[in-house]
Amino acid sequence: MTRVLQTSTLSILPLAVCLLARTTFGFQQNFKLPNLHHPVHGSTPLSAPLWLAAKGFGGGGSSTSNNNKTKKKVKKSDVKKTQQKILKKYGSNVAEGTQRRVDAALAKLPPHLYMATQLYQQLLKWDQRLANMSVLQQAQLPQVEMEGAQRARDELTKVYDEYDLDEHDLHNIFQQITWDASADAKAARAIIAGGEMAAPMARKIDAACQIVAAAVGKDGHCLDVGCGYGVLVPHLEQAGLESSQIHGIDLSQEMIKNARQLHRGVDFQATDFLNEYGTTNDDTDEQEQLQPSQFESIIFCAALHDFSDMTSALQKASTLLKLNGKLVISHPQGASHVTRQSNANPVMVKRSLYTAQELHSVVKELPGKMTVELEPATPNSPEEDKVGYLAVLTKVE
Repeated sequence: MTRVLQTSTLSILPLAVCLLARTTFGFQQNFKLPNLHHPVHGSTPLSAPLWLAAKGFGGGGSSTSNNNKTKKKVKKSDVKKTQQKILKKYGSNVAEGTQRRVDAALAKLPPHLYMATQLYQQLLKWDQRLANMSVLQQAQLPQVEMEGAQRARDELTKVYDEYDLDEHDLHNIFQQITWDASADAKAARAIIAGGEMAAPMARKIDAACQIVAAAVGKDGHCLDVGCGYGVLVPHLEQAGLESSQIHGIDLSQEMIKNARQLHRGVDFQATDFLNEYGTTNDDTDEQEQLQPSQFESIIFCAALHDFSDMTSALQKASTLLKLNGKLVISHPQGASHVTRQSNANPVMVKRSLYTAQELHSVVKELPGKMTVELEPATPNSPEEDKVGYLAVLTKVE
């Protein structure tokens, strides 16, 4: 099922649609970014101009990687040009500018999609609220709220049926709009910082990329799923890969646009990994040439939790792996960080990363035979502080 975000001019929403958002739960809650943070793509303090937070990734800092091959010398003229470009697009407060771009993109959705996004995010937060309650607490909720939630669920189901949509489509809308809105700012950080990254973060990413490079060897290929603006490319090259061996995909067209500008020679594609990548529905020759068992290694770096269904993402990845190929799941800040993200914003992050026990169960559902070669660290453990989240699966049959 292929989905394309339509950006036609917003027509006037029916009165019932407008009222529904206000009356379903007794409040209206628009999609907000509590802290638009991607541990690899980077984040920006709420009140600081972009270039004041340009050192490193994950919020900046003075501790940076000394890897000369990943750090690039940046001309002052290029820095100034980039700063002016971001000022024009986002204003002096990048977080607020990003939110404005998100709001504008949502406002351009066709009426049925706009209504669906409003219902979807409210229901996710409602379900999360219930999940954190005991049965007794749930029984004490006002009846009007329970009935309102059911009405919202019924309305959303009608939209799904009428327009051939599902939860995956709505999740992708929020993902694509959010990362499209922030792509230029995050890529600009990389340009200004010259590829410099906080040393603890760089070490964890390097460890994952070394596993990928070892599996790929001199003649193989790897796939970076959720590649963003190509932040892993310098680390994969430092680990020994050539640019022609690296392939990156991302749902965000704006991220891919920046990736192509920053990293020449790497194959980048903007596509839906679950529903489109590797199929013959796409027009490009590269897509038509893709066959099962295409890659020696596939990596999800701070990206797996962005999928609406992580198990389906791993199932798809396993079909693209060659025999003895390595599937690497990495998150420099660990599963505990993802859990906090999910609690703060379940619209963008539906759940945390798999625990070691869960991962062993998931592996049984994957096509072929996969084994867990490296288990992820326990959340909130000293090991997680040291290595973040790092799991390796091997395709043995």
